[in-house]
Amino acid sequence: MTNNQTKTEEEKVKEANRKYAIEMNKDENLKNLAGAYLLEQGDFGKDVRNATKNALVATSLQDGLKYVDANSLLKEGEEGESYMENSVKVKDILKGAANNYQVNTLYMKVNDLLEDMGANKDEKFGNKYMQDLMEQDKEVAQNILGIYSSHFRYHSASKATGAYRDNIVKNINENGLEKLTKSDKKKGKKE
Repeated sequence: MTNNQTKTEEEKVKEANRKYAIEMNKDENLKNLAGAYLLEQGDFGKDVRNATKNALVATSLQDGLKYVDANSLLKEGEEGESYMENSVKVKDILKGAANNYQVNTLYMKVNDLLEDMGANKDEKFGNKYMQDLMEQDKEVAQNILGIYSSHFRYHSASKATGAYRDNIVKNINENGLEKLTKSDKKKGKKE
């Protein structure tokens, strides 16, 4: 193989990985679970965390299981315990989704990240793969990933609180304001 053929093959692999990473990161369930994990790691307050749990995690958990490594769920426990004894924590599922989401960004080009944020393309760095940029200029690459991560966390918080807000209106419309505002009078009475 010539040097040009090798570079062409490498570019094909990079482009295939990029397309897969973009497709995977567009999955709403992965975004919801990854965003929920990142929000839990930050200081977004109890209300945002509650909204995240109800609006992002609850709606995406079932479909999001496709991002969990099945081998990690099925491995035998200590002292030959059956895999059926393993306990899977929601935190582990969210952490796995966040890890997949973040790793995928390394296979993407800078402009892919900017496009996902709704930002303008960049002429200087835009066509560089994040992984290559990390090797060429680690500080710039880390700053770009930091900007993208911040945007992603705030977007997730906004999505969660927006869904929670919409659910309040939905409950009013479905149940009526009177039903939602009346307290149960029997609750406080002794029999």
